Amino acid sequence: MSICSHKVRMTLAEKGLPYISLEVRIAHQENYNPVYANLRLASDVARNTKLASNYSGSSGVQDTGFDAWVVPTLVDVEKNSIIADSRLICLYLCQVLSLHGVDRDELLPSDIETEVLAQLDKVDSFPHVALFYGPNPDGDRRPSLFREASAGAHERKIAALKATWESVRGENAELDAAYAAKISKESAASAFVTNPDRMRTTIANTDQLVGELGKILAASGGTWCFGDRFTLADIFWIVTLFRLEFLGYGWLWQERSDRAHISRYAEAGYARNSMKYAVRHWPGSCPYSEWIAKWLPTK
Repeated sequence: MSICSHKVRMTLAEKGLPYISLEVRIAHQENYNPVYANLRLASDVARNTKLASNYSGSSGVQDTGFDAWVVPTLVDVEKNSIIADSRLICLYLCQVLSLHGVDRDELLPSDIETEVLAQLDKVDSFPHVALFYGPNPDGDRRPSLFREASAGAHERKIAALKATWESVRGENAELDAAYAAKISKESAASAFVTNPDRMRTTIANTDQLVGELGKILAASGGTWCFGDRFTLADIFWIVTLFRLEFLGYGWLWQERSDRAHISRYAEAGYARNSMKYAVRHWPGSCPYSEWIAKWLPTK
């Protein structure tokens, strides 16, 4: 269900890199296991980034700080490296690893690297998390079962964090700080997603970001953000549009004639084999939503 995991799996699929996937069941709150948090806290980004203790609605480390309790996390056992942020993981896969030992690849071409990275930053600023947990005060189109399940989610998270913290409190100052920051962040999140004005602003910001994608595509002259070259920018945007559709926000482009090219872009991206493998058909990745039903596996 994690959009950040979607980005990483799609990048792995595009590159054809072998890997082992170990599921951390967020619905069972396995991500609150202190062993998992300690793994993430051993990453470079954790050592060089402040802990996330407030809430913006985004999941990007650059925007909100480091969260020790989220997914995904990449462990490169050959290089003894831990990478704990989806953007950094995807860049690592392109810049450091290659199935054939090549320094660069087509997902991050050197001649347009700056432009691709700018799009990754833009997508990372998306208020994905707020749209996921917070209702649209002017008409909530999220799947009905999901609306019910997300109600009170932050309070349940806080209770689970406090329960797991109790068993290890005082043993590790860094871990204690990560617990305290996460509880503060979830408290702020609860207030944020239940505030109609903040959610309206969040939706307006989302509309603006979608409009910026439209401008990129209009100037592209090809199928993807940069002509006919499929890059990391497209991976990030495609999984974002798919998540927005899942939540019932496809109207941001589907109901506007001046954004018809975004619909064509989304359709081309959803049909890509890497998207099918990494997102649409990945077990447990996409609960049912009427808005994306045609893209889900048939029973």
